[in-house]
Amino acid sequence: MIRDGMTISAGIMRAAFEAAIGRGWQKAVAQRLGVAESTVSLWSREGVPPIAQAAVRLAIEAAAAPPSPWVLADGPGGQDIVDMSGATPRIIARDVAAENAHLIATAPALRDAAEAALAVLRRESGGAPPDAAAAKEVLTALEAAVGQADGKPTRVAAALETAAAAAGGPVRWPFQEFLTEMRNSLEGVEVPGFDPDGGAEDAPILIVAMAPTNSDKARGCVSLVGSGPMIERIGRAVAAAGLDRRKIVFWNAIPWVRRTDKAADRKEIEVGMAWLHRLIEQMPNLRDAVLFGKTAAEVAASLQTRGVRVHNLPLWRPSMLDVPAMTRLFVELKGELERDG
Repeated sequence: MIRDGMTISAGIMRAAFEAAIGRGWQKAVAQRLGVAESTVSLWSREGVPPIAQAAVRLAIEAAAAPPSPWVLADGPGGQDIVDMSGATPRIIARDVAAENAHLIATAPALRDAAEAALAVLRRESGGAPPDAAAAKEVLTALEAAVGQADGKPTRVAAALETAAAAAGGPVRWPFQEFLTEMRNSLEGVEVPGFDPDGGAEDAPILIVAMAPTNSDKARGCVSLVGSGPMIERIGRAVAAAGLDRRKIVFWNAIPWVRRTDKAADRKEIEVGMAWLHRLIEQMPNLRDAVLFGKTAAEVAASLQTRGVRVHNLPLWRPSMLDVPAMTRLFVELKGELERDG
């Protein structure tokens, strides 16, 4: 059993799964969490990111549990879902389309994940009903590590709703409906979610960079922390200014993970800009936009017509980003928010 509050380091992760599963544990864990095996391998070398700590903890605790009792069998027009938990196999559904059959078959495991999440919350709250903030922290981690691997809407929505309801009501993530619509529209690409520790629709500040990094892909969401050298420097400036990240929405001009280092073509930029404009429409309290690079700056005129103050900053090599200058800007924005209440 992992002690409550213990950080799951790379060493702890390797030792726990090797002991519980043995050889081939990385592939088994990747299947359990619904992420790429390369992501599990990265975590086992460099450490588990904060957003995935709770989900990996749950996976360790569940490693010795039996697999889902629902299995798939080939049917005449699709796949049959068979319940193997009883003395006699029982068909749950017949001829299910292949793309849906796997999701249905994981229902018992998702239910168990929700129950395990609630158990963690109860332990951490001393047996008392967990509050909404604790529920959001654990459930966001579970969603990020389990449900975001294929860039589609989370596969654990039902489990999360069950746990959230038990925690005192539904938990809503930033721009949830907007993100789902975007992912459904942008087929064939991976769109990381919004920073769960950042702002939501009512945030007064928007920061726009270029495109998500591979770190964002592995984590399942964009963030000003742990997202590559350039974004790390922006995050350092925000932290140095003492600006609350919950006042900031961080996003990218191109919202999907690009598979090339070549400059974005005009078609990519136009698609990204259309979604960026849609995002801005979701933020009625937006006051300041910090735009990094010429692509992000294409929304400047639209923002200014809405009365939003625009701060255009060049997007250079990470080493050339002026952290002190950015810090002064963020201190100024923080002061304005405090003066205006």
